[in-house]
Amino acid sequence: MASPSESSGLRASKRLKRSVVACQRCHAQKIKCTGGTPCRACDRSNDIAACLYPVRERKISVLERNVKVFKHPILQRAIKTDYKLPNYTYANLLVQVVLRFIGSDYHLLKKKSFSQRVDRLYGPVTEQTPDTMFLCRLFAVFALGELYLKKSTSQREVPGAKFFLQSVSLFEELYEEPNIEYIETLLLMCFYSHALNRQNTAYTYAGIALRLSVTMGLHRNITYDPKTPPVEIENRRRVWWTVYTFDRLCSAKLGHPVMIKDEDIDAPFPSSDGLSPEEQEEFVDAGQLIANIRLARITGLLLDHTYKIHSPHEKTFVSNVHRILTSLKEWDATLPPELALDHSRTPSYSTRAVASLRLHFNQCVVLTTRPILLFLFKYYMRQSQTPSSPSSETTKVLPPMTIALGEACIYAARASNRLLKQLWVDGAIATFGYFGAHFIFSSTIILILSNILNPNDGDRNSVDLACTLLQSMADDGNLPASELRDRLAALKEDLESKYATSTCQVTGPKQGYMTAAGTFAAHVAPTSSRRKGDPNRSHTGQTPSTTTSPAAEVSSVGRAPFDDPFIQDFLGQPYSEWSPSAFDITNDEIGVSSLAWDIRTTNDI
Repeated sequence: MASPSESSGLRASKRLKRSVVACQRCHAQKIKCTGGTPCRACDRSNDIAACLYPVRERKISVLERNVKVFKHPILQRAIKTDYKLPNYTYANLLVQVVLRFIGSDYHLLKKKSFSQRVDRLYGPVTEQTPDTMFLCRLFAVFALGELYLKKSTSQREVPGAKFFLQSVSLFEELYEEPNIEYIETLLLMCFYSHALNRQNTAYTYAGIALRLSVTMGLHRNITYDPKTPPVEIENRRRVWWTVYTFDRLCSAKLGHPVMIKDEDIDAPFPSSDGLSPEEQEEFVDAGQLIANIRLARITGLLLDHTYKIHSPHEKTFVSNVHRILTSLKEWDATLPPELALDHSRTPSYSTRAVASLRLHFNQCVVLTTRPILLFLFKYYMRQSQTPSSPSSETTKVLPPMTIALGEACIYAARASNRLLKQLWVDGAIATFGYFGAHFIFSSTIILILSNILNPNDGDRNSVDLACTLLQSMADDGNLPASELRDRLAALKEDLESKYATSTCQVTGPKQGYMTAAGTFAAHVAPTSSRRKGDPNRSHTGQTPSTTTSPAAEVSSVGRAPFDDPFIQDFLGQPYSEWSPSAFDITNDEIGVSSLAWDIRTTNDI
């Protein structure tokens, strides 16, 4: 017989227990539901089909900051974005165009691996979920390929713009954990932004790529894990030096300081040494890239020493010019023969990449010496507008070396103009590219100043040719060319109207003054310059002939920037051996600012 306590326990177990969730029938009739399927009430009523339970959403604990991350518009955009790939044949063509037109200048992707990835994407067995970052990079490559593929377009849009917009829509902010592919994507987007005439955007992309590269340690000569494939190590090095070059290029175009100094970099230069033949297929020959890197390094020195904020009344500017021009001369002297111009043939360049390299070199010479040319231009204009004669005893005579440095700027601009003309004749100018239009604009400004100083048919015809080139590119839809054409036309009109009545033509000895062939410094022996400890050397130089033969004029027009005997003498000796009186220019007289001279107005001239 059960005890009283056991009897009470049995009675309690037999009581109906209320379910946590009632079925729909019990809930409607407001009766207790025992749970189960069916519950006891539905089973007794023979209405088993009505025994259904409501489905409740599962609740989990989520941090509020994580919810905000998933609701971020960029992440939502990446998730929801649809994309449409071009057909395989066209896609493969665009990739090959990029490798051909840009691949030798800069390292933007591994040739073999990237092409194989594209093949897998279009193959019969495609990736189930293509990586968003790869698609972003792929569409950026498509955009650049179409940019260089098309010569003209009937629509008023830049070729590749639709692909680029697709790339931007797929772009994600992976700043916390970047990888090499992400940095390559930033470089591709930077390059195409130039074609859209978005210079600040390109500068920003290059800056992000540089910052992320530094966080990854790409700028250092680090010791890699022995298991790291040599091809990956080489890829990291080439990506870094391309980022470095882009930083210098973008900074030079906008007149901004560089974002990392050479003293903080010890990464080795690109090299195919140690790579197997199969691994070497990922890269092009490193010669062209190394030449661009060395030129970019000089560009960094140029921005740091020439266009920095100088202390007034000091004579440090010309010493900085000496250092930079010496570096440029060494760069030119050590250039491999396959990357140098051959003036014995037409065209003088073997490939478009070689011509592009020379245009960058000439631009460095222009950037280095044009503050001095601008100083000379202002000096001569003031002299021509004053009642006193330039040959009077009270007039300050400029040293021949100063004039020769200004003349080097004109020679470099003429060399660029001739090279751009040949590229146009050969159909090798990128119709929608940015750098071609920029080189035309920059060199033409110098030729306009030269023609105002000494009107001559050579510079006048070169200016007309440059304007025609910019107009042709603008008519085809080149956005940078369209803006630069308008700026150049306005600048040319303002300068010619402002100095229409001015003349620099002088009679008698032309000491310190330009002749129709350039400046007289080109026709004076280099021994006329004064060095320290040599008081017998003349400061003003010899008096040249007042007449210049047509042959001399032609030779002057075709002169290379460093062919001037004064420039050769200037660069042939350490700057410490030169007396300051050989230049007689202070920093405040040059008036160099940190801004790029290209973006100044005519009020500064």
